[in-house]
Amino acid sequence: MIVTRFVRTVVLALAALGAGICQQDGAAPQAAPASNIFSGIVTVLTPDSVTVVRKVPAKADVTRTFMRDAQTKVEGRAIKVKSRVTVRYQVLEEGNYQALNIIVR
Repeated sequence: MIVTRFVRTVVLALAALGAGICQQDGAAPQAAPASNIFSGIVTVLTPDSVTVVRKVPAKADVTRTFMRDAQTKVEGRAIKVKSRVTVRYQVLEEGNYQALNIIVR
């Protein structure tokens, strides 16, 4: 009885290990890289873009302008100048930033 439980446990552990190895080889969906998220304060707001500045003590300010369109999702309150936001974006071929999702805090 004890040997059967031990063998069953070993077989299940090896099966799980094998499944994990197979999943690593397959093409698994990947999440957006963390580098494609930018948080800061809105400084300029137009109908088709939003400019956000990130201020970190002892570092230079970083400013980015993101293009907005009808597919850009806005969560939270309405966007306005001086709002704290987090922007998930993608970098376009031209080097511009396209906002995919904007979370207003």
